[in-house]
Amino acid sequence: ALQAQRNPIVWACITARLLVFSEVRFSFQKWSAGKPGKLFGNPDLKILETPWPQATTGDLLGRMEVDASLYGNSYWVLAPDQSRLVRLHPTRVTIATADVVDQITGEPFGKVLIGYFLNGAEGQAVATFLPDEVAHYAPLPDPAHQFRGASWLNALLPDVIADMDLTDYKHAFIKNAATPNLAVSFPQGISQEAFNAFKDKMDASHTGPQQAFKTLYLGGGADVKTVGSNFADLAMAAVQSAGETRIAAAAGVPAGIVGLSESMKGSTLNAGNYAATRRRFSDGTMRPLWRAAA
Repeated sequence: ALQAQRNPIVWACITARLLVFSEVRFSFQKWSAGKPGKLFGNPDLKILETPWPQATTGDLLGRMEVDASLYGNSYWVLAPDQSRLVRLHPTRVTIATADVVDQITGEPFGKVLIGYFLNGAEGQAVATFLPDEVAHYAPLPDPAHQFRGASWLNALLPDVIADMDLTDYKHAFIKNAATPNLAVSFPQGISQEAFNAFKDKMDASHTGPQQAFKTLYLGGGADVKTVGSNFADLAMAAVQSAGETRIAAAAGVPAGIVGLSESMKGSTLNAGNYAATRRRFSDGTMRPLWRAAA
């Protein structure tokens, strides 16, 4: 979660999901003969309309989305006086399960949810909740646990790390003269003192973005050769754009919605294509998330 928060593409995807996800409101709907009827509200919805003082439904949904994206789960309970909702930090919640045992063989064949434990700073249980006391939002099921959710970032950590490494490479490229690496050779017989003095002077004059592209003057038989790769050799834009698109795909956010570089060219920006992209985002990502939240 900490690595993801430092990545601008991940955060842009979370923000795009959050801004749309938090725009709805809760209502009841009548059903008659299997057909949906009119929407209506009643006082039971007050706790969702003002989940805590000075908060709105949008604040609640926004926090739920951030939790689900970063941790895979969002847990909420009613305060003892039932006047507000209280968030349980996802990293401190333990889901308690029990075996379902066959009455004849005595062997377990499944799991049943029995409750939630909130752990303190030292790992001790500080509160216990029954299943019907917890609103557990987990839109993406965890394959390894029947009652737990998974973050869409789980399969993306290598891509997120690679994207951050490419950004660090650009920073290092600029910091270290914004040129390919240089190899400086000297003729035999040069003293260690002269070598150190030349190295210190060159580092001081040609390291850092303010020193980039300065003319390099050499004397005393020194020879400079370019080694390594530059941005063009690495196809930096193409490589990083591909990684960004993979992150957006895992988030369920079309690249055109986030505004990634690969979506800012060609037919993607045509009015009809962008409308289809918005429908894909709303129908394929937002609608299932709203259903899970409700």
